[in-house]
Formats: sequence, structure tokens, C-alpha cells
Amino acid sequence: AIVIPKNVMNWGCNFLTKLNVRKNGIFELPEELYHFTGLTHLDLSMNCLFGLSHKLGNLTKLEYFNIECNLIEELPYTIENLEQITDFRCRYNPIIKPPSAVWSRGIEGVKKFFKDLRESGTEINVDLRVLVLGLSEAGKTSLINGMIHPDTVALTRVGDRTVGIEKRTWVMNRRKNEQPINLLTYDFAGQEEYYITHHLFLGSKALYIIAFDLSKYKPSLLDKQIMLWWESIQNRVCNVKSYDSKTPKVILVGTHADMLDDAQSYADDIHTSLKQRFQLRMNILTDRIKKLEKELKNLDPRKGKKNGAADDERMKKEYDMLSTEKKVQILVRKGEIKKLRHRQQCTIALPTTIQAVSSKDLHNIGKLKDQIASSLTDIGPSGKYFPHLDVPVPGSWFQVRRFVRQKSAQKGYECMKLPQYFNLLSSELNINEDVGRRATSFCHDLGDVLFFDKEGLIFLQPSFLIDLFKCVIRHDHKESTY
Repeated sequence: AIVIPKNVMNWGCNFLTKLNVRKNGIFELPEELYHFTGLTHLDLSMNCLFGLSHKLGNLTKLEYFNIECNLIEELPYTIENLEQITDFRCRYNPIIKPPSAVWSRGIEGVKKFFKDLRESGTEINVDLRVLVLGLSEAGKTSLINGMIHPDTVALTRVGDRTVGIEKRTWVMNRRKNEQPINLLTYDFAGQEEYYITHHLFLGSKALYIIAFDLSKYKPSLLDKQIMLWWESIQNRVCNVKSYDSKTPKVILVGTHADMLDDAQSYADDIHTSLKQRFQLRMNILTDRIKKLEKELKNLDPRKGKKNGAADDERMKKEYDMLSTEKKVQILVRKGEIKKLRHRQQCTIALPTTIQAVSSKDLHNIGKLKDQIASSLTDIGPSGKYFPHLDVPVPGSWFQVRRFVRQKSAQKGYECMKLPQYFNLLSSELNINEDVGRRATSFCHDLGDVLFFDKEGLIFLQPSFLIDLFKCVIRHDHKESTY
């Protein structure tokens, strides 16, 4: 901890304006620091701080505040009092309050979040989207039936197929000291005609289940049964700029286990094949990056060893003297390396196992549900998979959410233009557009609405959009026209 001498206190409280204590291994800040109300610049980055006192709100003159690279999980609510602050840096902290979707947008978003909390109280979010993908007749609907209603017949009739996307909600109980979680389950049609509709519903704050028919599996079908969906998720959902996990959580499930002898061994063999394939991919990426870095070192004189400022200046002059063609080659290789590193960071982690399940006799359905439950607290290679789960959010956001769910069931409210929607929030909930926009973004992240801010549209009932797709795109379109 920092020890502030008394003689510093005598003048520091009134005259000290800038304080930089970065890279000092500090675990705790002294209370006296919060008496330095004249501070305009405070740098606490690259320490070991676990938290900040609510007395931070005393430093109302702060303009620059840096807490990057610490161990802080919660920002103090009094940060709302820092009206002068314009430059706030808090990356590389395991912050859960406010959620990353809030603090990653800057200090104004943080202050408005705590303002919303103060004005409307808090509620804990226990909702999570579960998106189930796979080929047609892979057993996705029966799998969902088996998890939600294990006491009834889980199997669907032969020939029954999901049209578009079907949404259902089920409640999963957890440990005694935890609230049950609401799993908003999306059952995606597996026919090729519907693939173009899927991307509208894919998002980073969701759990993905890829289901495939074990009884129909062949090594030659690996790409079609599994990798098609895996690549779709990886290409559309992974985000290298995310402050949480850059990749989503994906679970693999082999269905129709009752049609095979020792189906789990079969599933384990498929898992081994996938593991080898993914390792080969990573090796190819690593080798390609090493090759490009070697080429870059030979092309760019600035990449040589430096023994001081003189060498640095000499290398810069050598670079300036290079031909335009050489400089272009350097830029191209830098761009390629950046893309390859992006692919490395956005590689979805292979689950530790593939569950072989049967919706007919419910074999391993219990194990699958346990796997889903344990995944809720999993941390990926680059951060938390579900940072929005079990965290307090403003009560006004839940108020908007309940309102949306109520209105979505009424005819005429399926789709609205944003001015009409925000007027509705104002007249019926007394919630202004500023709060309403933040609350609606929250609802969009959780799948309650489809919020197209730039287009000025909101679908209060996402299934309405699905119904529109059904009218235009159907796997049985020819049959349905007779």
C-alpha cells in the first residue's frame, strides 16, 4: 500500500493536481488519497488493485483517470459524480459491474448506468439465449423436448420439420443459493433454404449447441454435419475487440445414440478427429506467422537489434531510404500477420467432450443438462463467456423488458419505427429516449427484441420476422402451394 507522509497531506490536499503511481504493485489505496480533491489527473494503471472506494466521488475535478491492468471487479457508484472526466481507461480488468457492454463504451455510459441504477433500483439478470443449430432431421427439436419435458414423449413425428426458427423458454434450477436461470431456446431449421435467416439471431452473449445425427455420421460428412455450423458461428460471432470472451461457448451433441452400439465411443472418436483438425489448423497459422515475421525482419531495417538511440535513428533513416515497392511489401506482410493473429484469437475452443444422447430413451440427457449448467460459469481463453449473467442491471431496463414482452403479444405492435416506440415508452412508462435506448440494447442482447438502431426499426416480436421469412422461404414451399 501507499504511505502518504503527513507533510505531503498538508499541501497535497489543495495543490496536487497530477499523480502517477503506475507500475508500483499497489494492492490497496490509502483513504487519505481521496482527500486530494484538487486532482485532475490520476494514473493507477498496472498495479494489483482489487477495488476502489466509494470516496472516489470526492475527486470531482478529475479529467483523466486510468485504472487499466488491475484486478478490479466493480466500479464505485460514485463515479457518477465525476462530471469533469473526459478520459477514462479501465481495460484489462475483470469488471462485472457495470457489464462490459456498458464500460466499453466509455465514461458517459458508465455514469448513465449508475444514474439508471440510482433512479430505478436494481434487478439481477438470469436470462440466457441458447441457440441450437444442425442439419435438417438431426434431432434438434427432439433434443430440446427431452431437456425441457423429459417426462413426456420427446420425439417428433417423422417428417415434422422446424420451419424458420422456433423459440421456447425453459427454467433450469441451479444450486440452492442461486436463482434458477431462464434459458431462451432457439430451434433453428436445418434446411439450406433457411441459412440466410440465421445470422440475424446469432450473437456473442449466447450459448450454442451444434447437434448432429451420430447414426448418419461418416468422416466424409464431418464438414457438412459439424464444421458448417462451427464456421458459421466463428465467422459471424467472434469479435477480437471484445473485452470479454472473444469467442462464444459451443457444445457439441451427437443424437440418435440409441441406434448405435457404444455410441459414446463413437462420439469420442469424432472428438479426437476434431481435436487433431483444430491442432493442425493452429500449427499452420503459427508456421505462417513465423514465416511472415521472418520475411518482415529481412525487409524492414527497423526490426533489427537496437543498442541505443543512435541505432534507432539509423534504422529509421534506412527505412526512409527504401523504395516504395519495399515499403508496400512491408505493409502487406504486416496486414497478413494481423489477420492471422486475429484468426488465432477468434478460434472457438473445442469442448472437452461430445455427449452422445438419445431423445428416445433420454440416454445422457441428464449429463448434457449438467454440461450446460457448468458452462454458465466457464471462462474462455480470453474472458468470461456470459458476463451479463447474474449481474445487477437497472430496474428501468427490466421495466422496458416486461413492457416489450407484454406488447409483443398484442396485434399491431410486432414491428415499429423507433420514434413511435420511444414515444410509447415515454407515454406508458415515463421513460425517456436516452434510458429507453440503453434498455432496448439490453433487450436486444438477450434476444427479446431485434433492435436496428441505424435503420430506425424495432421488432418487439422477433418471431414476427421469422413468420415473414416462412411466407417467402420454406423447405416445403412446393407442397404448401397446392
